[in-house]
Amino acid sequence: MMFSKNSMLDGTKYDFLKGKLDDNFEIPDNNRSKVIFGYNGVGKTSIYRYIRDFKGDDRITFLDYVDERNDFIKKKKKLQVSADVNRINTLNEEIDNLMGLMSIKNQLKVDYSISSITKATSYGNIIKEAYKDNFNGFVSTRQQMAEICSLMTDIPVKVMIECSDILGETVDLPLELEDYKFSKLFQALTVLDEVVTDEDNSCPVCETAGINIKDKIAHKKIELNERKSELIEVLKKNSIETTEENIDRILYAKTLLSDDALKQEWMICSGDLSRFDSISESISSLLEKRLERDSLLEVAENLYNSLKVNEFKIKNDVSRYFSIATNKVVFSDEKKTLTITLPREVITYSTGEMNLLSFLIRIYEFLGSEKNILILDDPVSSLDIINHYKIVYEIVRATNNGKIIIILTHSIEMINAINSQYSRDFDFYYIDEDNSNIFIQEIPRRDNGKNILTLDIMSSIDEIDLIQALIEKENQPFNDDVHKLFHFDDTFSSERYPNFDNNYFVELINSFTSLSNESFLRNSYNKVLHIVALRVWVEYKIRRILETNEELLSQFVEKPTLASKISVLLNRDGTATADIPGGLNREKLMCKKVMLNQGIHYQSQVMPFAYALNISIQELNDEINSIKVLFDWRMEIVWAK
Repeated sequence: MMFSKNSMLDGTKYDFLKGKLDDNFEIPDNNRSKVIFGYNGVGKTSIYRYIRDFKGDDRITFLDYVDERNDFIKKKKKLQVSADVNRINTLNEEIDNLMGLMSIKNQLKVDYSISSITKATSYGNIIKEAYKDNFNGFVSTRQQMAEICSLMTDIPVKVMIECSDILGETVDLPLELEDYKFSKLFQALTVLDEVVTDEDNSCPVCETAGINIKDKIAHKKIELNERKSELIEVLKKNSIETTEENIDRILYAKTLLSDDALKQEWMICSGDLSRFDSISESISSLLEKRLERDSLLEVAENLYNSLKVNEFKIKNDVSRYFSIATNKVVFSDEKKTLTITLPREVITYSTGEMNLLSFLIRIYEFLGSEKNILILDDPVSSLDIINHYKIVYEIVRATNNGKIIIILTHSIEMINAINSQYSRDFDFYYIDEDNSNIFIQEIPRRDNGKNILTLDIMSSIDEIDLIQALIEKENQPFNDDVHKLFHFDDTFSSERYPNFDNNYFVELINSFTSLSNESFLRNSYNKVLHIVALRVWVEYKIRRILETNEELLSQFVEKPTLASKISVLLNRDGTATADIPGGLNREKLMCKKVMLNQGIHYQSQVMPFAYALNISIQELNDEINSIKVLFDWRMEIVWAK
């Protein structure tokens, strides 16, 4: 199944939907395109999102206009198309910010004067990658890092690295100190050698005479030449005490740093455990963001490649629909983007126009991909009638390529447009609700060239010729008697329609029992019948209230529509012209869904049906009962008069 209640997972945010669906609710996966109609609020979008979030079917791609807008970058007159480009840009900014906070490359330069890849490489591959901003996290554990950091709290990392490079396995501190003393003496003799001559024959310190000072210095330098301590030199240079404790710590640290990864990572965190923690936290977030970004970049490349396949068609269609030259539609193989330069600034285009462009992009991506099912959620949303039909045309054209399209919509016009031209390629379904139970029914297809949702499709189940009377009413002037059947100026019957009169509608509401689910056609017929009856019943009740006031009653009878008749009793300012039930007022009555289109527009055969399809069985039951309650307490008084 494409979707069914029985296949839904438990414990998701869609449990509310699963709880309301009929046990037999299912959308078949039968290799046919489908249009699934349902009024707003019945659950179409939730079904769409569940399939998107949990179906996990590689055959399927989706179109949601809110999501699609993330694929556009708007720059004045230019529109750049690339998959989720705004999210990619956001991730790049967040990655850059994290890199800035860690500042690894800059810290390497400050701590160790690393300013080139060559020098970074000399320390090891980890330092090299960190210098290239490719550090992916510590291999060493926090415990390892804590041990070396606590050991070397007062000895800079740079000094320790220098020491570890010159240390042997063991160090004899007295010998190191003696070597250091001799090395300093050697340096002093070197300086002295520069100022004495062969003629100098007395010691410059003790003034002992009779010796060749120059020769004496030369022999002593030979003796001292090999006596020096690089370790002591480093420590002295960095003002670190040359104590046995410090030497022991340095020797132990060297043992720990024999682990080359630990050594390089200790350098990266500058010997600071808190920096280790900070970088670790940032790296975790960084890797997540890089993974998401790289995944989106792959999607973007796939999108571009799919669009590129249809480059010629896209250029021609965008040019035709938006009145621009084809050279204003540019594909960049390097940037993997499609850029459209429009005649005016992007912000001046309507939501409907942007939705049309989004739709075209997604359709061509779909056609150029290996996906074979596209699911659309209200693809004609915010479109005027012209663009509405453009999208229908593109949908049907896509199915000619052997692709399957599933549309969830509340547009009757879309169903009729598709069926009237391409009924053989689509199945049609209707979603309704009864007693908090959402169910789905198949809508019978009709021959090509005919609308699928019109009043006349219910003629076969019409026992009283109601549908024929409604169709005739739609095509007759207001003064024709057929209109009187659908109002209540007074009791009226017609020889043309002997099976019912306007009292039939009144009694239908007076004795109303809640409607329940039957077939699609029967449900639709019952809705049309009861909406018509309820409006006649409301006129009947208002007439009863006004019948003791001849002037008001005369005004009532003269009014041609339900809305104007209601206004005789209930003014637009909220006042009433006669005594009315305490619970009745214009606002309460007119806010009901079944009252918002009181006239059931003449000259539009689909309108009574359209109105019925946009209210559920449950909602119609509730509204009939609630309108009856508005008049209930007043009934005995009115009848008594």
